Amino acid sequence: MQQIKKHVAIGGAIIMAACWPLAVGQIAQNVLTDGVALLGNDKISAEVIEYQRGYFSAQAKTRFSVTDPALKGQLEQDGLPTQIELTHQIDHGLLSISAETETLVNPLLAFRLDTQTKLNGNTAFDFHAEPIQFKDAAGAELNIDHYNGQGQLTLGGVSEFRFEVPSMEVKFANGELLEVDKLVLKGNGQKQQGFWLGKQSIRVQGVELKTHDPAQALSLEKMRYTISAHQDEAGEKLTSKQKILLTNLTMANAQVDSARFDFSVRDMNRGAFSGLMALYQQNQVLNDEQIAEAIPLLDTLVESGLTVSLDQLVVKLDKGTMNIDWQLGIPAGLKNVSQNPTMILNQLTGHLTANTSNELLEVYPTLQEGLDELMILEFASTSPSGYQLGAKLENGMVKFETGKEVALMALFLPLLANGQ
Repeated sequence: MQQIKKHVAIGGAIIMAACWPLAVGQIAQNVLTDGVALLGNDKISAEVIEYQRGYFSAQAKTRFSVTDPALKGQLEQDGLPTQIELTHQIDHGLLSISAETETLVNPLLAFRLDTQTKLNGNTAFDFHAEPIQFKDAAGAELNIDHYNGQGQLTLGGVSEFRFEVPSMEVKFANGELLEVDKLVLKGNGQKQQGFWLGKQSIRVQGVELKTHDPAQALSLEKMRYTISAHQDEAGEKLTSKQKILLTNLTMANAQVDSARFDFSVRDMNRGAFSGLMALYQQNQVLNDEQIAEAIPLLDTLVESGLTVSLDQLVVKLDKGTMNIDWQLGIPAGLKNVSQNPTMILNQLTGHLTANTSNELLEVYPTLQEGLDELMILEFASTSPSGYQLGAKLENGMVKFETGKEVALMALFLPLLANGQ
């Protein structure tokens, strides 16, 4: 009996080993089919047009086509392709699936994508693209050097990636030139219900715009833009933060040594914000029906409360500095604001702080004139180093550090009158 059991076990193992590549092959086909289906949307169709599965390997073709009439027409007008086909050489490993993907007859967009997918669905990728050289009918040119990328994607949608473009050049039809050096895009996070939860950043090593008019030319040594978003534990509130850092920005009339801009929106009602974003993404101009759909979403957004703030704006020029930060908060509980928008003014809370050095005002006399007017109104004050403005907002009143108090409604009335 023991001998029979041993033979049965060995036989079962042999059968499983023989069937394993077939099982892995089926998993590979499901991964490709499901992945391609997820890439389709209302502007682009994605489909598997061919799949030939063998024992240890498979070959497939996929097609991606622009279906949005406006986008398709614009691409055709610019001489750009509206369809791309990819070939996939897939190998069925013991514990993973590897694939080589390449473009099929597409001189403008030629690349190779190597992926390795584990049986749990997690995928690592390595991307390499050929240079792009494109010239439209008007004579404008786009030249992009070899670019590449690497990253990982889990079955749950969590991803981490890095793409780098060593150099890019845009020659405009009028002879002007834009040059960009070393553009790096990085990110990690997960897309959920139209939101990217995580962090993304764009870093540029150098930018130069050469124009016929020297007053319009500029150069930039470094630029970094970062955006991050996260939700609370309940998944009901969303917070988004954006940061921009600039180094050595040279323009005709100014030399900015560095600039930092930090902006955030905190504790937004996720459902209401998602609905509003969907409306605006699908419709550039809202009609009466869509406006009626947006109003209750806006009411919900305000009723849930949120905070908008410029956490930091610091500009350092060749002569002088400027520092600004402000915050506005809408407390939860304000219902049906769309019926009486002015009720927000009496409920807003916040603060404002601004400092400007004397050296900066010597370079920009128009800024000096504006600050002098604030001095007359008793909103701003001076010190040996420059001008300061500080204020707190509560109960519909703006209370300045100078001791001056003004109703927020009084500050808004001129704006409302100009709007009419």
